[in-house]
Amino acid sequence: MKRLLLGMLFLCGSARADLVVSPEELDFQVQAILSVSEPRTTTVTNTGNEAVTIVAIATVLPPINVFRRTGGSCGAAPFTLAPQATCTILYTFSPSSTRIYYERIRMTLAGGGSVEFALRGEGDTGRLEMTPTTLDFGPTPVGTVGLQMSVLIENVRRVPLRIRSFVPTNVPAASAFVITAGSCAVPPFLFPANSSCTLSYTFVPTREGQLTTDIEIRTEGFGGGFFSYTLTGTGTPELALFEDGFEEPEPAPFE
Repeated sequence: MKRLLLGMLFLCGSARADLVVSPEELDFQVQAILSVSEPRTTTVTNTGNEAVTIVAIATVLPPINVFRRTGGSCGAAPFTLAPQATCTILYTFSPSSTRIYYERIRMTLAGGGSVEFALRGEGDTGRLEMTPTTLDFGPTPVGTVGLQMSVLIENVRRVPLRIRSFVPTNVPAASAFVITAGSCAVPPFLFPANSSCTLSYTFVPTREGQLTTDIEIRTEGFGGGFFSYTLTGTGTPELALFEDGFEEPEPAPFE
């Protein structure tokens, strides 16, 4: 009887509630600033053979207010998790600037002890770069088709940008620059992160003199704004068919 009681005490003493959080670091990766990510899930599992009560869930340091708990099956603390049971906690990430964010969350257990996990994410914006920034078509006679030149447009950051429109700042001059080819989609379109496209122009001047216009790329969404490149060329006098400016007369028939 004494040995049986000792055995029962040993079993009770060895019973424990182990709380496991997976993943140990919830990584939101890169998110556009001021936008809200899709919810991501942390799973809490009681791997032991005793129920465990979580009395508080809070940040280890003062919160940085970019990670927000949005739901999950765990419920608000305090709550009790049965042996071998699991529940979930959902978080979203909304960065306010272009930087890396890191926060530790502590789950405090009844009777002492705690379990921690981490939240991580990075804020970024889209940004366009043009190569070259100016297309100079040089002198071209009025009424003729000049050179074809191309501009490379790149989103050099890690979040997409929505291209709303391509807008010339000098409409009369812009009519001399004709889009003839290119891989850029017709606006509006979503320009993926770390991607590029091209636009090709031909200069067809309709009057003499220098013709210049900026093309504004107007974007929308977080990190958007105006980006631009320049088209310029010079219309020169029309080419005369002959030096005297008149057409050559028809040759006289042979007699």
